[in-house]
Amino acid sequence: MTVVSDTSPLSALARLGLLHLLPALYREIVVPASVAREASHPNAPADLQQWIGALPAGVTIIPDPTPLLAEVLELDPGEAAAITLAHRLPGETLLLVDDRAARSVCAALQIPHTGTAGLLLAAANAGMIEFQEVISRLQKTPFRLSESVVADLVRRLNQP
Repeated sequence: MTVVSDTSPLSALARLGLLHLLPALYREIVVPASVAREASHPNAPADLQQWIGALPAGVTIIPDPTPLLAEVLELDPGEAAAITLAHRLPGETLLLVDDRAARSVCAALQIPHTGTAGLLLAAANAGMIEFQEVISRLQKTPFRLSESVVADLVRRLNQP
């Protein structure tokens, strides 16, 4: 399975010091050039800037797809590129994206997707992190996660 990532999940993982989870969970991670630029921006978390500058094995930056899908033109450049890329890549693809509007486009296009919280749930179910502790830390960052989403994730913890 190929994983395509938008910037938000990368930023959240960087703030938590958990960027190492991506290559541990997924063999092939693709980052569109727009997302790489956002991740390299001086306002991005320092850990993310370092990570994008020295990518681990299995992570590749590729050019943004052109043309973009008409459905993504109202989204930010990173989201638009990530969704278009995930839609066009052959084989099984999972998109990592948090933005609500972007997730709605993914649903409409039937693109399999998850966000930061879903990725953390997968890591917890794989025994890589202690879920409650990491979610508590995530909630202390600028990342927004509703209590209802947290409750749903806790119910799904350790379920197949």
